[in-house]
Amino acid sequence: MSIKDKMKQTAMGAVIGAASMAPMSAQNAPQSENNPDQYTKTITIRNDSVRMVGAASAYYDGQDNQIYVKKGDMKWSDFGFKNTPPEADESLQLIHESQHQINRNKKHLGTAHVSLNENYQRDVHDEITALIAEKLEIHRQYRAAETEAEKDAIIEKYIQDDAHRKYMTAIKEGVLKPDSNKSSDFDKEMAFIKNDATEYRADPNDAGYKEQWTNATMAYLNRVGTIAQSNPEALKQEIHDIYQIGGIDFTQYGNHKDIILENQTIIAADNLLQQGAEPQKIIAFMNEGEGPFKLAESLDVSGLSQEQAEKVLQTAIVTQELQENITEDVCFGQKGAYDFNFISDNLKEKTAVYLDMKSDIWKKNGTLSPTGDEEKFNRLMQQAQTITLDTKQWFENIKDDLHHYNKAQTEEGRKNLMEAVNANHGKTLNLNDFVTNMDKYKNPLDGTTKEEVLEKKAQKAKEDADFWKEYYKSHPAETKRLSDPYEMQIMDLESDILKDELSQRQKAEEEEKKKLEPLYQTPQNTTYKLSDGGIDIAIPSSNYQNAELKQIQNNKGEILDLTLLDGKPHGLYSIMDENGNIQSYKLYDKGQEIDLSQHSLEIKKDEKDGATHEYLLLDGQKFGTELITGADGTKKAAFWDTLGLINGTENATIETQKSHVNDYIPSPLRPEYQADTTNRTELKNELKQQVGELPPATAENTSKQLRFDMHLKSHQSNTNAPDELSGKKAVKATKQQDTTQFYVPAWQQHDSR
Repeated sequence: MSIKDKMKQTAMGAVIGAASMAPMSAQNAPQSENNPDQYTKTITIRNDSVRMVGAASAYYDGQDNQIYVKKGDMKWSDFGFKNTPPEADESLQLIHESQHQINRNKKHLGTAHVSLNENYQRDVHDEITALIAEKLEIHRQYRAAETEAEKDAIIEKYIQDDAHRKYMTAIKEGVLKPDSNKSSDFDKEMAFIKNDATEYRADPNDAGYKEQWTNATMAYLNRVGTIAQSNPEALKQEIHDIYQIGGIDFTQYGNHKDIILENQTIIAADNLLQQGAEPQKIIAFMNEGEGPFKLAESLDVSGLSQEQAEKVLQTAIVTQELQENITEDVCFGQKGAYDFNFISDNLKEKTAVYLDMKSDIWKKNGTLSPTGDEEKFNRLMQQAQTITLDTKQWFENIKDDLHHYNKAQTEEGRKNLMEAVNANHGKTLNLNDFVTNMDKYKNPLDGTTKEEVLEKKAQKAKEDADFWKEYYKSHPAETKRLSDPYEMQIMDLESDILKDELSQRQKAEEEEKKKLEPLYQTPQNTTYKLSDGGIDIAIPSSNYQNAELKQIQNNKGEILDLTLLDGKPHGLYSIMDENGNIQSYKLYDKGQEIDLSQHSLEIKKDEKDGATHEYLLLDGQKFGTELITGADGTKKAAFWDTLGLINGTENATIETQKSHVNDYIPSPLRPEYQADTTNRTELKNELKQQVGELPPATAENTSKQLRFDMHLKSHQSNTNAPDELSGKKAVKATKQQDTTQFYVPAWQQHDSR
């Protein structure tokens, strides 16, 4: 990459990274009767009038604990840009940089000694929380807007920003409701904000911040050296602390977990440090950027000769470099012919620096043998050339971009693609079948030795230094020209602004409940819904719009508990008699009954990470609903179909909501329903709308049918009114009541909360 290219890449990365948020005026701030300004704070900022190469449009300087906003006199054309990027929104800039200030200065992020990969992770989380802060500022602005026109203007303003387009679209389409007084809508929005920020900032295919995080990790290694050792507990604590925002714990929302980006250079650097490589050489290695070193680092070359070891590792590097391309070729029924010399030319400097470090380690530790080991060499070369296809992960990565692939434009093409994905998953191939010129290379990859490559690299570094020397003769020096400090008011995310908003919504809900007259004396119909984890976020990308757990129970104790995917039954339901004996059960796959005579079915229960997991195994694979009960009694769910875990549903929170639609219960509140069959029909239709289409009745036992009029069955002895849904006459008062229960298996039962 040329010097000018590097300048462009660095500057653009900074622009992408400096995404941003707007100052809060006191009149728009959330207020309370006691203290109108309790949710705002005053920050001191300064303007930096020099746009240095690679500088962001705003930044927090941890050295002097100050926030700077770039208002420079240099033009973007000085960095090779033809068009000037749009100016960042200052309100978002300030809240973004303020969150960095809180994380670093107040919560001491980055103070614990951790490994290089762990340091990389906490830098990622630092940026995620800063992006969350931006979205919370937009949330505040939207709620403070007084007219629909003002709210629409906010949407149209921020929907232009890649970092916030998905969030703004969800508000525009009514998926998210910032103005709602429902606590469930608050939880849903906070989960969306968390997931959206995480997916955007931690996207492995987004290079926006990767160079910055890698540079920060190099600086960390330069500062602490060999002290950079794994410390997962310290990392966990630091991450937990920075996710306490606005008085709430964001780790409870969305898909919170440790984010381990597959930056194989950082991972390899961690290993090399443990093996005894010099920190300065590791920094030079990391400076080469991300590379495919995972497979190479997994191979034990001890006992090989120098030449054998280098050949094994460089072959592994090429194999992993081509892994995704070859997987794509196989899935689309193509067979590319990759030229080894062309591929190796792009990798030679990275490989030379890597092998130079490995040579030092081998010499230091006495790893290699002067004579080598031919049998082990051949075995390791086979491993280094083996490609194991992970077609399902590949498809997961590209499924949202299928429109870019010509062979996936038609329904038939997509069907063929899915068949290939399923048929080739786990299949092993050999690199030799896809690469030409494999027999013509020497160390390191292109016919030269690593020493020759490193010598050329050193010469290039000298040329770069000379370029910069000449560059600064005609460009402003990299010194700050700073304005006097001045103050701005912004939202205070160290206050309880979000906690209090949630509390206000909960109070409003309680007041609303007091105003509602219940339809019946004892509501007993309970609906379980996913309150986060992907109902409106991730499931659509898996071809599902909605997943629900439904439980219906009448006052006799008859229970139906089933899962619905887009309104279609999915998983197991059973029927049980009065003695608890299962009379029959069925299994459904998205509305289609599964013939169990052709499959094996097993109910499992086990403990994992302190939680109880209860689930079905269909032919040895998880299927249907998996109920997860934590040690504290918290219940979560995960949903499985024939392709595996449905994306976005892992550890989805279960929220219990009681419906007022209930069994027919004669009540002083509803005397008109005691004999009026028309109203009874309306009630049944209301129930039908709530629970969706239920599974068909069991043919072998019609008295145990699952039907929409089951809520009347226990009261047929008390009235002679006809049952117009079933077409039957009501039973007489002397008829013995049917005690059949709709069984909820133990692994699927839920507490009513």
